[in-house]
Amino acid sequence: MRYESGPTIGARIAAARERREISQSALARAVGVTPTAISKLESGETQMLRADHLLRIAAELGADPVALVFGENSSEYQRIAGSWPDARSATFVGLKPRDRRLLSRLIETFIEHCTKTG
Repeated sequence: MRYESGPTIGARIAAARERREISQSALARAVGVTPTAISKLESGETQMLRADHLLRIAAELGADPVALVFGENSSEYQRIAGSWPDARSATFVGLKPRDRRLLSRLIETFIEHCTKTG
């Protein structure tokens, strides 16, 4: 996998958060983590990020999770981006943050149910 050189995932999250004028505390509440966790992620002190947290962050910020991970200019993003219809669709991004969170939770619950029941 080829990541975009330059900004880290944390820096891309910070930039998206700042564009949306959302505080670290508000993002942390929406994701279900502490403000310290968001601060450490954005500063690069923490580089590991759970998939469910990434999806919640992306939903809250109206961002494409694949772009947050790889950077929009990376070849990996270009390859994967078309296969992520929910996060990329104008309809999903245009939803209110609360509705995106609800939809994300619904999808997570559905996936959990499917993986448990086979």
